[in-house]
Amino acid sequence: RDAVESASGVLRDCGTNEPAMFFGGLPRDKQCSIPERHLGLHMPDESEEATVEASRRFDRLVALMEENLDLDGILELGRTCSMPMPSLHGHSQIPMAIPTPISKAKTTQNRCRIGIADDAAFCFYYADNLHLLKQAGAELVPFSPLSSTHLPPNIDGLYFGGGYPELHAAELEKNESLRKDVLSFCNSGAAVFAECGGLMYLADTLIAGRDDPTPRKMCGVFKGLVVRMTRHCTMYYATIAITKENPVFYTKEQHDNLDNIGAEEHDNSNNIVGNSLLCRGQEFHYSEVVAEDKSPSYSTSPVFVTPEFPDAKPIPGGYAHRNTFASYLHFFFASKSRTTDPSSSSNECGRTGSSLADDFIASMIRNSPRRRAKAVSFVSAATEIAFALGAGDSLSGVTSICDFPPEARQSPRRVICRSRIDAST
Repeated sequence: RDAVESASGVLRDCGTNEPAMFFGGLPRDKQCSIPERHLGLHMPDESEEATVEASRRFDRLVALMEENLDLDGILELGRTCSMPMPSLHGHSQIPMAIPTPISKAKTTQNRCRIGIADDAAFCFYYADNLHLLKQAGAELVPFSPLSSTHLPPNIDGLYFGGGYPELHAAELEKNESLRKDVLSFCNSGAAVFAECGGLMYLADTLIAGRDDPTPRKMCGVFKGLVVRMTRHCTMYYATIAITKENPVFYTKEQHDNLDNIGAEEHDNSNNIVGNSLLCRGQEFHYSEVVAEDKSPSYSTSPVFVTPEFPDAKPIPGGYAHRNTFASYLHFFFASKSRTTDPSSSSNECGRTGSSLADDFIASMIRNSPRRRAKAVSFVSAATEIAFALGAGDSLSGVTSICDFPPEARQSPRRVICRSRIDAST
């Protein structure tokens, strides 16, 4: 405490050309420290004991703030200040997408159901993103890639957040029925969004590291994609330009002025962010993609990413297969904005009037398997014919004897009745 008070005195007494306001300082207190671990800090809800500890830590921190900070002064200052639009390390031609508050009177009535991965392997989500999805009309339906045998029924899309799949790689590989469900669901054309750990799970193979060097099979949505843990840390905030190859956040109806962003312009960084939809996000991971399919059936440029580094240039990022989009980025849904003039030096970005949550939900409703399905098959031969004709997505349900092809009984289709007679009898 003496050291903090001494440092506070120095800060308080330091001379500046501008008037300075001092609101206090917090002393070091071990009772408030959060234990560290692989990739960061312990989650508050990992166990009952962790939840109790987090609550105790929070109460102690509140007491310290009340004792040592001029909270009324900080609040009053906050009411009088506005946030300027910053430049990107001098690159005034690249406006920044600054989030502004989104106010809605009440939560919209449920319009769709999103299956959301929620367990020890996938536990990192921005609470604001989940809140915006609910406001936009989504019902969030949790499931566990570690323990759920199948995806939840009657869902319109999937959302995989970040987390620690590398710590649970063997368990994720062991849950083959769920992995097959996820692959079948993605191949059906449903809207699926995966961030960081979600990308690792949708890859072909995950190599978890020295403690578990065995290559583990993941969902295989992106064929030939191999992810390996590394000692190198990738960490930065970024401005993200959404291209027309993005199946989740790009919609022609809302972004018809993005057609000038094509493959022929990928070498021109100004054109990539000009006349484009932008958002904000961040990367933080100790893994890397070490192999891709030589002739991939998926896009490798659904977004262009400009890290907040000096002289940074937009680089292609992420992967897209049908209507599945995955990348290492964590998106902030409320930050969507539009820039129309890449040569402008004013750094002005315009809000679009909607968030990425609205675009995600629109994509889910448009591509929902359960809304597109038109038929139920009660005959195994009819099921085989439907898949042979490429019309498997038109089936919403099959019987227990419809076992070919293998994905016939996988999500998004449901086994709606079971026969008393099967091959074993």
